[in-house]
Amino acid sequence: MRKAVHIVLLAAMAIGIMACEKNRKDPDKLITAPVITALENSTFTLTDEADEFIFRMTWTSAVETVGGVADKSVAFSYALEFDLPAFENPKSIASVSENYFDVLMRNLSAIYGALDASGGESPVVAGLRVKATCADGVAFSDPVLVTIYPIEEEPEPQELTSVDKPVVNTPASTEFRLFDPGARDVALVTITWSAPVFHFGDKTGTVTPLTYDVEFDSANNNFARGKVIGSGTDASITLRHRQIQEILLEWGAKPDWAYDAEIRIKASYGSGESAGVIYSDILSMRFIPYASFTATQLIWMIGDVNGWNNAEIGTMLPLFKNSNAATDGIYEYTGYVAGNTYFKFIPAMSLGSYLCFCAADGGKLVLEESEGGAFWEETGGFRKITLDTGTMTYTIENYDVTDARSWTSIGFIGTFTGWGSDIALNKASAENNHLWSKEASLPQGTDYHAGKFRADGGWAYQWNNFVGKEWETPFGTMQFGSANPETADVPRVDDVNIYFGPQAGDFYIAFNDLTCQYIVYRKP
Repeated sequence: MRKAVHIVLLAAMAIGIMACEKNRKDPDKLITAPVITALENSTFTLTDEADEFIFRMTWTSAVETVGGVADKSVAFSYALEFDLPAFENPKSIASVSENYFDVLMRNLSAIYGALDASGGESPVVAGLRVKATCADGVAFSDPVLVTIYPIEEEPEPQELTSVDKPVVNTPASTEFRLFDPGARDVALVTITWSAPVFHFGDKTGTVTPLTYDVEFDSANNNFARGKVIGSGTDASITLRHRQIQEILLEWGAKPDWAYDAEIRIKASYGSGESAGVIYSDILSMRFIPYASFTATQLIWMIGDVNGWNNAEIGTMLPLFKNSNAATDGIYEYTGYVAGNTYFKFIPAMSLGSYLCFCAADGGKLVLEESEGGAFWEETGGFRKITLDTGTMTYTIENYDVTDARSWTSIGFIGTFTGWGSDIALNKASAENNHLWSKEASLPQGTDYHAGKFRADGGWAYQWNNFVGKEWETPFGTMQFGSANPETADVPRVDDVNIYFGPQAGDFYIAFNDLTCQYIVYRKP
């Protein structure tokens, strides 16, 4: 192979005083020489392409004057000449009648061949000038000097002596909790690596083709599966949540259980007898697969109301269900929504991310992580928002609270407090004054825990469960009333508690006094 070399413009054209020649036949006649226009480019690449266009050389017209007056009737012809800078033996490249000439690679090669005295080892400094000729005489432009470097033969490639393996760049984190990406598969992490280094004796170079396979396997499995999760020429790969989730479940991973895996890069280089393969070091990673959404999970409203906090459930507004059946996908929010606010609904599996139930056209829901898709409340007021996660639809209705009674406080009381004091729930806000919630730690019980909700720290106003639904958690619906009403405005109902397991733990407790719906949720 032959190397491309450079032709460098050494000297700019010296315009100076235009050269003039007297007519030998008539001393009153003078010929003003042409002036070469400055070249736009000063660096050129010499190739083996003889017809390659290099540059266009242009110049001003020569003029003959008589007694100081230009005679425009005099016709000139032009020749482009070259020689060593002294122009002791000029040679012609071409003769033209126009004021320009297109210099091709073959012209530069001819110039170099005519002037070179080194046998193709050294550069040649050459001058280019324009000769103008008319019936009365000739005139020459000032020359342009260029240096022409010869084409060098590329040395024969050395034998490949060794290869340094690719180096994987460790990402900022190697432990990831996967989440359901919903309608789109979203990026988890991008892994990059350096290319292998090829040594040819004491030099380095390239080998082509060079391609990569990204291999993925369980930890300590010596890549027996060798599952290829990406191939190509780019030294990077972006892993995605669903992609890794499906692979891990295929290998027997369980949702919410950590799974250790390994990644390495297989670099394949060269072809034929020179082909080879080299592997990177191993990158160890840990993934926690997600459980896909089921209608037994809790859902909260997030958005402008809590500064879009996607991690702290104490800042969120809960949605309630009327049953705990996985086949019942209907969730309800009944409460105040401020005007000019945006919001979405985040399921428990997505905490810490923004994978939410979002609004789509035509009253449709979509579960996705996206910049758009937020619900918007324009005027503000009490609303009943229903999400049907089975049909992926939603409705929003006005809710009349004209006759609703407001309570000073709502508490959760039971065996876990010795039936003597309340776990005081937090009111959502002054406007959203019928929605209450609290994160609380409950102690170990004996055989079970039992409890109920009451208002204003006393037994006059309380809510009881329905017979046959005593063990309904985390979702359920109670009824306002007492087995022994103290006032006429309290209906008589059965004295029925909410029952749940006696184990100590951290709980999320919520109550809506408009709908009598509750949540008693043991955190994992």
